[in-house]
Parts: sequence; C-alpha cells; structure tokens
Amino acid sequence: MAISRADALLGWYVATRGGGARSLRRVEDAVGPIESWWEARVETARAVSATSPQIAANLAGSAVDDQTASLRVDLARLQFQIDFAEAWPGLRALPDPPVLLFRKGLAAGDMRSMTVVGARSATAYGLKAARVFAGAAAAEGVAIVSGMARGIDAAAHRAALEVGGTTIAVLGSGPDRAYPDENAALQEEVGERGT
Repeated sequence: MAISRADALLGWYVATRGGGARSLRRVEDAVGPIESWWEARVETARAVSATSPQIAANLAGSAVDDQTASLRVDLARLQFQIDFAEAWPGLRALPDPPVLLFRKGLAAGDMRSMTVVGARSATAYGLKAARVFAGAAAAEGVAIVSGMARGIDAAAHRAALEVGGTTIAVLGSGPDRAYPDENAALQEEVGERGT
C-alpha cells in the first residue's frame, strides 16, 4: 500500500521539526515526490546527505515513526485536523511557507479577512478600538485573524465571536496548550466557532 502525501508530510514535519516548503522542495528535487520515497527514507537519507545533512540524519532515525504516531494520537485527542498549506491561499506569498498546518474548526475557504494585531499591554482606548473595528468587520462577513495573545489579539477575537462572525487564531504555541493561560476558554471557543 502506497503512503499518502498527508502521512508522508506529517512524518516529514516530525523528522525535520517543522521543516518548511523550501527544504522539502530541495529534497524532492533530488529524489522525487515525498510520498514516493518516504517509506524508503533511510536510502533517501543517503541520497540527500550532501545537500541536507541534518535532514538526512533525522530521516534515518528510527524514532520518527513512533513520534509521528504519537503526534497523530495527540491531534485526534485535541480534535485538530491536518491541512496542506496550499489550502490557505494567503500562505503562498511567504518565501518558505509551512508544509502543513494543524487546524481546529472551520476549513479554509475563500473568505475575506482582516488581520488585527497589537500590544499585549494595550490601553483601554486600544482595546476599545480593536473591539469596534474587529466587531464591525466581522459583522460584515470579514474573518478576523489574530494571534490569541493577551491584549489587542484577544479583544479582536472576542469581538468577532460576539457579533456571530468568524475568527481565525494563528497560535504561537502548539495546539496542546493555550498561551497565555488566561485565554484557554477563548481558544476553545474560537476552535468551536471559528478556526
């Protein structure tokens, strides 16, 4: 049975500790599509060792399969899905986009969006302005994108949810923990009603 691209990319993510599209493209240029060579990665490691020695060492490591299986179990427990980065058009402009993303909630779509970022130690006026702008945009069908940090980010996410809009949180930590802790309930709500 041939391995799927999604399974191979999840293994790649584990082996390279989050390697991006640029390093994957370099290896695929040398040995072909990842789903073709992933199961034979020890041999592949030898083939790419000259151009990517650290990646080669990680690919050849025997712990990759166990770590990948463990990650898959954790993602299922946390109700996170795996998305290819190509599903998120905004990522195409990055010079080295992630190969895959971990997502809880709504799938990517062709939605208008607005990014709201700001100070973690925001003033009362800054928090109010973030709520007003984010709430008004979300009420008009614009998805609010922010980073789930305290301050302006959290205010923008809350405002979007309060008006029944869509909000997308791009986490600075892994999916297994809320950061900061005070936003745990907000992060859960965003995962249920947004992304």
